[in-house]
Amino acid sequence: MAHILGLLRHVCTAQQMVTRPVMRVGSYCKPIYKPYMTKCDGYKLCSRYRTIYQLSYRQQYEVQLTSETKYTCCPGWEKHSDIARGCRKPICSTQCQNYGQCVAPEKCHCRHGYKGQYCEEDINECSEGTHACGQICVNNNGSYTCACHAGFVLDADRRSCKVCLTCIPEFHVMMARVDKLEQDIQTLQQDARKPQVVTVTNAVGTVNDEQLRQLDRISSLSEQISLLEERLDVCTCNENKRTGIAFGKK
Repeated sequence: MAHILGLLRHVCTAQQMVTRPVMRVGSYCKPIYKPYMTKCDGYKLCSRYRTIYQLSYRQQYEVQLTSETKYTCCPGWEKHSDIARGCRKPICSTQCQNYGQCVAPEKCHCRHGYKGQYCEEDINECSEGTHACGQICVNNNGSYTCACHAGFVLDADRRSCKVCLTCIPEFHVMMARVDKLEQDIQTLQQDARKPQVVTVTNAVGTVNDEQLRQLDRISSLSEQISLLEERLDVCTCNENKRTGIAFGKK
């Protein structure tokens, strides 16, 4: 039995001195009182007793100091229950935090996102470069989330970013300007179609100058619309290139 206990995990042995009662059989002289008759006062018979001793035996207990082997749990370990034979439960003097698990004496196994002896420290994936974000990494307790720069939104994988022109404030400003220019062109075209009243004197010169001014305004507005459309195309191409480079690096 001692050999089996010694082979159990995390069970240590130690020698200790113990006292145990030991029964022994001892002999002693037992007094026995026997009566006898004798004369007293010259003519009377009196009863007397005399003591004789007889060898007898009796059981008695003595305290004996002996050395024996004691089996206990090694430092840092304890039993799972009183009936357990081995010491398989590690002891952590400080409880493991953030749902960590004590796996060895004073050692915790931490969940993903935490570190430290007792899992008390949060891992900053953003500063350590262990994240998978395409653009911006935002650290939080035990994990991290991804975000995007202006003009981008998170893709379905919640890690990479894709272009979103409608998310840029300048895009709406430029579209408003385009709409305003188109409205101005339509107004000028409608005005050009209306009959105009002119005087006989210098009529030809007056009509030609007014029409030229309207045509110049229409041409100028058309050029502005073309420039705005080119800027939108250039912005779209540049953002696509930046996105491609960023994703290529990742």
